[in-house]
Amino acid sequence: MPAGPPASPLAAVLSAIVRLKKEDYYLIACGDWKPNWSKGPLANARASAVAEDPNIPIIDGDYEAGWANLNRLVEKKVDGDGLQISGLINWTSNTNGPPNYRQGFRVSHRIFEMKKKYDPATNRRATRGIARGESLAGIDDPEYIEFSIKDWPLRHPEAKPELQKLEQTHVPIPVPAYDLEREGCRDLILPPDYEVKLKGAVVQLEFHVNHWKINDKHSFTADVTKMRVLVPPVVLHTPDTPTPKRKRVRRFERDGRNGESRDGSPAPIRRRL
Repeated sequence: MPAGPPASPLAAVLSAIVRLKKEDYYLIACGDWKPNWSKGPLANARASAVAEDPNIPIIDGDYEAGWANLNRLVEKKVDGDGLQISGLINWTSNTNGPPNYRQGFRVSHRIFEMKKKYDPATNRRATRGIARGESLAGIDDPEYIEFSIKDWPLRHPEAKPELQKLEQTHVPIPVPAYDLEREGCRDLILPPDYEVKLKGAVVQLEFHVNHWKINDKHSFTADVTKMRVLVPPVVLHTPDTPTPKRKRVRRFERDGRNGESRDGSPAPIRRRL
């Protein structure tokens, strides 16, 4: 099994209010991993999404300023050495100039962790919450949730053999994402619900930036430490029954006698103007 990137010291936790962009969205339980298509093994898969400006008037300008600070942090790390940069910000999509805040930045979460590196106490702190309807969870303490890798959701059935290979060596780490507050607490969003509850949502995001220099290339990740839903995604409901067609109804009912209506008054004359 290929090793992941070398360990990097954790940076200070950063915070921002963002919208998780609907396009280019892979923040699902398996990271949309697919054999013969995804880069790297399933063990190294990351769930990810682009964090963009939430366009909320009361905090207008905050996202742009935060993005600029993030960009300066990256530039300070690379120090103008001319090496290739990947991750965090898409450095090649803006053909009209350098990257800008309208592109957003990518946040991600490492889905699996090796058992020998797994710290249950750390994971419990990250996934604290009250579970409701937790079909995937094996729970002793109702305040904490731990998940079985055997039942971990996969978008592509052909990935199942790769998941089975990880059963003895890895544990799944849920995204520390919490739903809207209800009755004074926030429920941990369960893995099958990541897309329906997070795609397009406005969230309060906490993350830290990791940086590696490997093979003359700079790699950055913005690792999610916590996110809380502030505004859920907009769901467009389709009517259960088809809308009836509009029918043209006469303004007056005619009986066909001398151009009069039934009440004896002259029928209106239709004219083309």
